[in-house]
Amino acid sequence: MKTWKWLFILSVLFTLGNTIVDVQYWQNGLPFQDNGLSKIFRFGRTLIIATMAGILYYHQSHLKNVRLLLYAFLLTVVADGFLILANLLQIGMLFFIIVQVLLILRHAPPLDQLKKNKVKVLYAFLTGTILYTIIYTLIGKNPIDLPIKDPILKYAFVLVVSLISAQLAELRPEFTRSQSQKIFWGMVFFFLCDLTVVLPLLFSENELALLARALTGLLYTPALLLLVLSAKKKTFDPFSGYKGAFFNVILALVSYLLSNSGTDEQLSIIDLPLELKSLLVILLAFEVRASKYLISRTFIALNPQQNILWNKFSQSCLFGIMLLFNVIWRSYCKMTYLVIPVIYQMGQKLIFHQDDPPWQIQFFIYVAGAGIVFGEILIIRYTLEPVPQTKSAVREMWSRSLVLIYTAYFSIFLGNLLTELTSSTGTSIITHLPQLILFFFFFYLPFRWVEVLSDLAACKNPWQQWVWGFTSFGAMMFAHL
Repeated sequence: MKTWKWLFILSVLFTLGNTIVDVQYWQNGLPFQDNGLSKIFRFGRTLIIATMAGILYYHQSHLKNVRLLLYAFLLTVVADGFLILANLLQIGMLFFIIVQVLLILRHAPPLDQLKKNKVKVLYAFLTGTILYTIIYTLIGKNPIDLPIKDPILKYAFVLVVSLISAQLAELRPEFTRSQSQKIFWGMVFFFLCDLTVVLPLLFSENELALLARALTGLLYTPALLLLVLSAKKKTFDPFSGYKGAFFNVILALVSYLLSNSGTDEQLSIIDLPLELKSLLVILLAFEVRASKYLISRTFIALNPQQNILWNKFSQSCLFGIMLLFNVIWRSYCKMTYLVIPVIYQMGQKLIFHQDDPPWQIQFFIYVAGAGIVFGEILIIRYTLEPVPQTKSAVREMWSRSLVLIYTAYFSIFLGNLLTELTSSTGTSIITHLPQLILFFFFFYLPFRWVEVLSDLAACKNPWQQWVWGFTSFGAMMFAHL
């Protein structure tokens, strides 16, 4: 299955390519849907993943669910042809309705299983009802005159039914637990992807809605890949040993898109709305839990040789310095760039309106600071005494994604700080290479302590460790560019 592995990687590269092009067009206020290069990347990605489904069909043509999946992907190619290449939205949606019907036939459990699991069925239908009610309220009751409002609502109904079927796919006897999870999360990404397509139609003047549309590929590609992976009963991991490098590439891309030469002219997305910043503050507690899970899985996956190296490193002075800097820099970034601005902004809206904050605000800042430092100390504790955790591919994906969000957000400010530190040594990278190396080892790596542990432990050989190191340095530099 070497061909399959390379097709997988190629589809990811095509997605990164179209994302870069689309976001650049969004920055310039241009309609990226009309860009030829973006169309090639987007349609090429669909063709590549459909080819993966064809390879699976060649090896498992006797399985009905694989045949249905192949038919769905062939029609997906046709639908994307109308949507991407010809800009014929209504015809494309018609084909996608047929795609969703095929996926419903593939994922929906038999009637006898529905009768035996009434609670799960009720929960799934309740979820679907709530989702469709929200969609109908946003689209059907929206005062904006959409010429394709009725086709969108019809497709949304079939999509929600498909999502319900995916939620109940675990009741089908031919699917393993891993397959049913891939089916469910694949349809979740499919749903979110289609949501980003509709958002600009509803909020045409909203920059975040337009940005979400430009980032649609980051949801659509995982949806297609998870669905095609759900046809494989054996575990397929094309990034074995390279997961850390892969996430470094994504981090470099996101950091580059969010920053602009470390100046005050950087994208307004950094100046996030107060509600979104508040959500990031609330999710800090979950970030600690995500770090706990990743660290735990890291030590469980260590082989005997890695255990020996870890024991030697954990007894060195460098290990203590890294832990100390980890607490300092992570606490500093969370407080300075997220918690304190949120408390001040909320305080100005609710409590005071002058420049000097009252003692209540200072008190909240001290309490929040104590909580942040306590969370970082917990991460150190989990490093020294890992807590056993059960393996879950879905939980690992969400944990990594959550950690990546905060790393990308804070990397912008770290890039600005690095720019200030190196501004006095000229513009050449060679002239301030010593400063960059010191910053990398004693600031950047301790800041990304959780990812350093989990990514290095996943490397199978020294070559993969070097690749991870170079991509990590590259991610730091992209935030600095």
